[in-house]
Amino acid sequence: MAILSKSSNSFRGQFVDETVVLATRKHWITIIAPMALVLFVSLVPSLIYRFILSPADWFNYQYNLLFQFISRAYYLIVWSIAFYNLMIYYLNTLIITDKRIVENKQLGFFNNIVNEIKLDKVQDVSVKIQGPLATFLKYGDIEVQSAGAVSKFFFRQFPDPKKIKQIISNPS
Repeated sequence: MAILSKSSNSFRGQFVDETVVLATRKHWITIIAPMALVLFVSLVPSLIYRFILSPADWFNYQYNLLFQFISRAYYLIVWSIAFYNLMIYYLNTLIITDKRIVENKQLGFFNNIVNEIKLDKVQDVSVKIQGPLATFLKYGDIEVQSAGAVSKFFFRQFPDPKKIKQIISNPS
């Protein structure tokens, strides 16, 4: 596979005779809270300037320049936090093939964990949907119990967990 080719049917580490049944990432609601917080925090310098510093008579040109410098550095940090949250959301994936389950966990900029379970080692799959929002938006947690070295795997806040459970239980 070429480096710049785009395919939804392949992933790094895929076996030659393996086909992807489902590739998904966490439910979109999981990115809403961090991004709403980033949006709220990004309004702080504008509110400070408009309601506190702008009407003050003592706020002269030098302080205005200092405030602009500090607020631009602040926005750079806020943008970095937004980028980090989007990156973590986008790179955390769950891939179910006809032979195994592969979970990619991005824990930071340079920390990545890949967990995999062979489907023939899966003993039990359970779904947990808690709360009215999760029920309405159809997202929840999936617990996979296996006969491997790690006995339980938890996949948190994935969309349509009942469908994922059915795919894991009946991969063909």
